[in-house]
Amino acid sequence: SGTLDLANALTQTNAATGTTTFSGAVSVGSASLKGTDYALNNSFASAGNFSLIGTGVNQLGALTVAGTSTLGFGAGNSAALAHAGNNFVGTVSVVSGNNVTLNDIDTIDFGNSSVSGGLVVTASGAITDSGNISVGGGSTLTAGAANDITLDNANSFGGAVAVVSAKNVLLNAMGAINLGPSTISGYLDVTAGGSITQSGILNITGDLWAKTTGGNIDLGLSNHVGGTVSSIAPLSNGVAGAGNSIVFKSDHIKVGLARPSGGAESGITAARVTIETVNGSADIDYEGKAGSTGLITADAPLGATASLTIRTTSANGVIGDSSAPTTKGLRVQTSGLVQVFGDGIADGTIFLIGDDAVQPKYEFSGDPLHRSVKYNGVDATNAQLTGALDAAYLDIRNQTTEIRESGFAKENASKVLRRGVVTSAGPGQPAVDDSTGLAGMELCDGTYGNGALACQ
Repeated sequence: SGTLDLANALTQTNAATGTTTFSGAVSVGSASLKGTDYALNNSFASAGNFSLIGTGVNQLGALTVAGTSTLGFGAGNSAALAHAGNNFVGTVSVVSGNNVTLNDIDTIDFGNSSVSGGLVVTASGAITDSGNISVGGGSTLTAGAANDITLDNANSFGGAVAVVSAKNVLLNAMGAINLGPSTISGYLDVTAGGSITQSGILNITGDLWAKTTGGNIDLGLSNHVGGTVSSIAPLSNGVAGAGNSIVFKSDHIKVGLARPSGGAESGITAARVTIETVNGSADIDYEGKAGSTGLITADAPLGATASLTIRTTSANGVIGDSSAPTTKGLRVQTSGLVQVFGDGIADGTIFLIGDDAVQPKYEFSGDPLHRSVKYNGVDATNAQLTGALDAAYLDIRNQTTEIRESGFAKENASKVLRRGVVTSAGPGQPAVDDSTGLAGMELCDGTYGNGALACQ
């Protein structure tokens, strides 16, 4: 009931039921406590290691540990070491516990830890991990406003991960990760083995970088990212229906050039990519000069499902710069279908730039009732145009020049260019569909040479 002051180790074991209470201040060289419930009613200081294995703890005084801390409360028991004066100088390992709350006046460094329920961590300094953390429920993390959260080991998060406050945040998850509502004054860097999703809005002052090696990335709430955004998901490798998708929504979208925590990977890369602005004041930023923003790669093959989807409002206006349409625009690499929502003719032109050898297909190219999408300064290719051109190449091979010119001109004039069209009528007569057209030619740009057609 009084003060306990020991230069050496304190070992206390109580196998019976009940609560072990330390009413006075405790100062020991190290401590090993093993029993049932504990009441720490005054300050408890350990100059070395501290181990508490019990079913719970009621804390009324500050806990200071200069060495490592090992905490075990049993998988079905919850515990809170939430006193404002706590200070865990060494690593903290949670052996077991249901819902665990830890508070620290400085930094918290986690060793190997297992929490079956939720984890709430508050620190005035940084939060790090030198071991692997497994959390079955949600995680709420609060670091000092000028301090980082770095949890980049082989971690597992069963519930949402919410960041109340931090500067830069780096999260690694072996499986999927769900991001709860978060406020971050620097960057957010997330890597996951499964899908990356969100259940709360992200408010990020700096950059966002997210990569999954085995799932989709769906960050489709009304987020704010003040810096750049980079998202990387597995590609389709040219296989229809394969690959993964990325959905990203924010009031500002500028594609990133570099990983904020260091590394070469950047841009937005997936089989299918959707970028969406939040409201009328939002913008998709090409940043005004060539090469200043990263590349959007959407490699899903041409089909009915869009490879690249751009969702904007009419108030967003032009994306790119009409004064320099071949250098100032959204950098893309896709030969698939491009869809635009907010596609009225008055909504402003979208300027895309990229490699001439990889032509995106815009479904309403040349349609006077829809928004204009230009690629390297000219109207993006209509998906149907490719088939008609292939048919024209077929006619060239057959040396039916007069028939090709008349039929193709008529098709081109009306912007109704059907896949597999070959002309079989004279001047002024409509073209007809040829059921024996070249299979698969709609997927490539054809060239004719040495008496044969070939794909570039």
